[in-house]
Amino acid sequence: MPGKPPKLNGAQLRRLYTLIVGADPRQLRFEFALWTREMVRELIRRESGVRLSAVSVGRLLRRLGLSPQRPRWRAWRADPAAVARWLAEELPAIRAYLCPRLVRSLLSA
Repeated sequence: MPGKPPKLNGAQLRRLYTLIVGADPRQLRFEFALWTREMVRELIRRESGVRLSAVSVGRLLRRLGLSPQRPRWRAWRADPAAVARWLAEELPAIRAYLCPRLVRSLLSA
């Protein structure tokens, strides 16, 4: 006995997957940089006109092989010596270059 027909077809699911995996949410006019179920729900509504509950979106994301993840605060492959060198040498040079220009810009505005 078949259940209800899916609300999104294969092409819509592929497009949704491509958008989620390939885009920063801010590129799609969302305010936050990490995808949430509510944002995906809104994306589905915008792209296909289909309204799904947050629970249905969670199931759909699982079916697409996407799982909730949070970014790591520190890159696990970061070279501590290179980071220290950048902080000691590169960052001061960037500040020295930008700060006078920023001050001039702010004073002329």
